[in-house]
Amino acid sequence: KAPRTETDDDIFFVHRGKFDIFNFSRKSLKKNIELEREYKKSVQFRKNYSDIITKGSFIPHNTKHEKVFAYSRIYKDDEIIVVGNFNYEHGYKRIKLKSSLIKKSTVPFLAAGSNNWRIRGKKIYTDVAPGEIKVLLIKDFSI
Repeated sequence: KAPRTETDDDIFFVHRGKFDIFNFSRKSLKKNIELEREYKKSVQFRKNYSDIITKGSFIPHNTKHEKVFAYSRIYKDDEIIVVGNFNYEHGYKRIKLKSSLIKKSTVPFLAAGSNNWRIRGKKIYTDVAPGEIKVLLIKDFSI
């Protein structure tokens, strides 16, 4: 039971298989322009790359840090790499992520997070700030 609610539902619940970070039924307590912009950007990203997200194979990455998770979704010649830090007090440097889709001229598109990644061969190195989630798109934009 929710001690306080902004809607007509006073029971907490989680939608199975979905992130409930953005609950449309919840009224915003104040306007947050940056959060609104990031939310719209994430909704558009999901629409644009729904095939990779829903049909892509899931490949976990070993980050060697207990509080850092990373995985890829690969579909056809496209890959989404997600890396996140569950530690809200400490960042981590030089997280190594492997990608079989990187070509010599590949420049990943950063969908979310800080823009601090480096490519060496078939590996991407990045840092993650406390609580940061980063989303990279590896896509063959050539025609």
